[in-house]
Formats: sequence, structure tokens, C-alpha cells
Amino acid sequence: SNPVLITTDGGAISQNEWHHVAVTWDGSTYRAFLDGVLEGSTTSSSAPVASSQPVRVGYNTNTHYFGGYISNVRWVTNGGAIYTSNFTPPTGPLTAISGTALLLNSSNGFKDESTNNHTVTVNGDPEVTPFSPFKNDDARTLSTDGGSGYFDGSGDYLSASSSVFSSPASTWTIEAWAYWDGG
Repeated sequence: SNPVLITTDGGAISQNEWHHVAVTWDGSTYRAFLDGVLEGSTTSSSAPVASSQPVRVGYNTNTHYFGGYISNVRWVTNGGAIYTSNFTPPTGPLTAISGTALLLNSSNGFKDESTNNHTVTVNGDPEVTPFSPFKNDDARTLSTDGGSGYFDGSGDYLSASSSVFSSPASTWTIEAWAYWDGG
């Protein structure tokens, strides 16, 4: 509920390339970033509200599935408006910083790596891969380079327990790396 529309300046998400995507809320302004560039913002009195819906990665409620790789999904709440202006995207796997409510797809499994240890449910047949936005040669390993989940665009997604949304935060950041392959 309380949907907010952020009009962007038209940053393009190109196919077959890693992109860092982030959305933040600082208590009064929502901001959308692509590869560290502020693409749009809106001031709104419409604050995030609690929800009983699970957090979904690779799917939205309109049956749109993501086709490609998703890596390092991090949701930081309460004090978590990490980005408020242009920034350099992270160059290594994300970690559970202070306020991290959820951290997915940053290692070798579909599990919440935050201290909350939310239950993650695998839907369809997404695959854990060593493909990562952080190292681009063939000598990748999940344990040292992190990894990603591959979602085929036709039913694969992850869901995390609804307690991530159970109490609205005054500030937050949602960020991830995505590689859309057109699937």
C-alpha cells in the first residue's frame, strides 16, 4: 500500500551487463539510483507501511518474473538511507552492515545472511551460480567471490518471511546487482 512513483531521468538498463540498482527513503524523499547515479527522486508524505506480504526477489505481484542474474540483495532499515546523492557502487560482495534486515544472494546459497536469519523460500528452480558482478575472469569461486542467483524469467523467485516488512522503518535502502539476459 501507499505506492510512490519515482520518475527517472531515463538511465538505461542494458541487457547482458551487470547494473547496481538502489532505492532509498530518508523519511521524506524517495530516490532511485542506477549504477550509482541518481536517476530520479520524489518528496512524499506517503511513508512506507507495514505489510504481511513476503519480500520477493525475481517476481512482483503482477506475475512479472525477472530473467537473468540477481546478486547481493540488501535491505537496510532504521538509519538505512545509505545513498542520498551520486555514489560509486560497491566493488565487492555486500555485507550485513548496521540495520541490515535482509541480505540474499551474496554467497553460495539462497539464505538470509543478515543477523535476522529470515526464512527464504525457493520458488521454481532458480540456480546458485558463481557468476558475479565483482570478478570477471574464469577463476571465480562462490566462497571468495560471492555469487548470484539465476532466474529463468518463467516462474523462478525467492520469498522471505513477511517479518521484514512487519514494522515500517523511518529510513531504508534496498539495493542489488542485476544482470538482465532478456529471459
